[in-house]
Amino acid sequence: MEWILTAIEWIVKICARLFKNKYVWTPEKPIINTDVVKDISEFPKGIGWDVNSRDISLGKLVRGEEHFVQCLQMFVMTERNKYPIYSGDYGIEEAKSIFEEKNAVEFKRQCNNIANHLIEYFKEWIQEVYQISRKQNTLFIELKVKGKPESLICSVPRIHTDKQVDEV
Repeated sequence: MEWILTAIEWIVKICARLFKNKYVWTPEKPIINTDVVKDISEFPKGIGWDVNSRDISLGKLVRGEEHFVQCLQMFVMTERNKYPIYSGDYGIEEAKSIFEEKNAVEFKRQCNNIANHLIEYFKEWIQEVYQISRKQNTLFIELKVKGKPESLICSVPRIHTDKQVDEV
């Protein structure tokens, strides 16, 4: 009986290792921005908002890293070419599918596209993109910005669905 428990424990450990990094994309080398970047403290100020509640805090201006993170979150959550108010280079094609993708290879392909879109759109601010991962309904994007010694990890929760947007 004891050998059955040991075998089950062994199988569980193997399965945990196989699926642990299923939704993690880490390029062989960081995706590097070749343009000159500005210090993140110089990121323009703007109206702050809470990404989880979609509450715009009118009157509260945020700047620097805090505003950059909010702009990056909105960029990733916006589907490219879906809303006429945005220019053709704003948002990503994978805004919806990146949260739903079940195939690890396709997930990693989409992450590579997202990293390149981020470098392209935020070329004045992002030095390198190190990793993108998904845990439950949140993306985690690890990148390097000038003026911050350690890497910055931005969390992007999945909050928008077509139904929610249409109801607003």
